[in-house]
Amino acid sequence: MIIGVEINRAFDFVKEFGVTKEFLANANHAKISVIQGREFALKKISILSQNITKEITVPSPVPQMIKT
Repeated sequence: MIIGVEINRAFDFVKEFGVTKEFLANANHAKISVIQGREFALKKISILSQNITKEITVPSPVPQMIKT
């Protein structure tokens, strides 16, 4: 069971989505969810700060198993 996630250099990641250092520094809640597909996964990050919620959605390919 996953109980937490740490994002190293979080600001470098979220600034591409219009999130400022001030917004991130004042965040009081965050949620990460993953929608798993056959060939992709969507990671959805919601950050609540200053009564504003920003949502970031990041698609990621899912490696396919190679059958031998």
